[in-house]
Amino acid sequence: MNMLGIEPLPNRDEQAAIWYLNIVEEELSDDDQKEFEIWLSHPENLMAFEEAARLWNDADRASEMPEVIQLRSAALQDFNHFSQRWPRRLSRPVYLWGSIAAMLLAIVGSTALLLHQPVQRYQTGIGGGRVVVLDDGSSLALDADTEVEVRLGRNRRDLTLTHGRAEFDVAKDPLRPFTVAAAGKMVVATGTAFSVELLRNEFLATLYHGNVAVLNEQDEKPLIPSPLRPGQQLAVSLRDNTKTVITSVDPANAMAWRTGQLSFENEPLTSAVERMNRYSRKKLVIASSVAGLRVNGVFEAGDSNAFVEAVTALSPLQAVYGDGQITLVRKHN
Repeated sequence: MNMLGIEPLPNRDEQAAIWYLNIVEEELSDDDQKEFEIWLSHPENLMAFEEAARLWNDADRASEMPEVIQLRSAALQDFNHFSQRWPRRLSRPVYLWGSIAAMLLAIVGSTALLLHQPVQRYQTGIGGGRVVVLDDGSSLALDADTEVEVRLGRNRRDLTLTHGRAEFDVAKDPLRPFTVAAAGKMVVATGTAFSVELLRNEFLATLYHGNVAVLNEQDEKPLIPSPLRPGQQLAVSLRDNTKTVITSVDPANAMAWRTGQLSFENEPLTSAVERMNRYSRKKLVIASSVAGLRVNGVFEAGDSNAFVEAVTALSPLQAVYGDGQITLVRKHN
């Protein structure tokens, strides 16, 4: 006997849609579960099922859109109606399953148009910088070696910082929240200016004016009890999300990178080196034994040699020059 006691459907995507609806709306019997596992063992069936699940979950994320609500409700209503009229495993007519599957495919197709707005990717290379003005009037300034994905929709403005650092000057639109996601964190604003930076082990959000909330992206719970205030910076450990630190910063120093300078005040050597490396192909590398040292000073972005000269003069460090990199190690007495 084939899936749920009906004749095979000609369309693999429809079969995947039907299986997914049965799983989310009903509890499969032991026989159904065995049959599903057999069906799923085929690699192409597995791919189709994963796609059906992804698209249905996208419809969940777009659930506030009236068009999706109407289609999704109709599909579930039809599904429940058919479930009541025909036993689970016997004699549900093929054309009814096809009707349900067609409705599901209509939902995910509409969701793809409504939710998956065209994504614009803006990026910079080593030593580069870029300022972009978005269609809504917001602007973003990208640091070197940075990438930001932008999706502007009717009801929200969603951006993702994949790596690097960027400053966001948000055009006011209270009805369209502006969010920046990075490393599982999310900054939410409506009209303000702030920056987000990703380091190897740290997420940083700095507020210049206005106010923002910083949330955990997965469950949208606040990472801190109250919104950031202007002149504050939130640091979140990417190793331990519960470890958060809020510090006061000098906006001029925090924005110095916009003018080609990197300002460090009691900065961990690891972070300082990571930022310097955005601007030079000659990479700085540090030995683990000196990672805890601190750096102070203002340096020209990209001038790795001047940075090395300064930190080796002021700290117990020495430089080892190699092919395309400079390694900072503890100085031997």
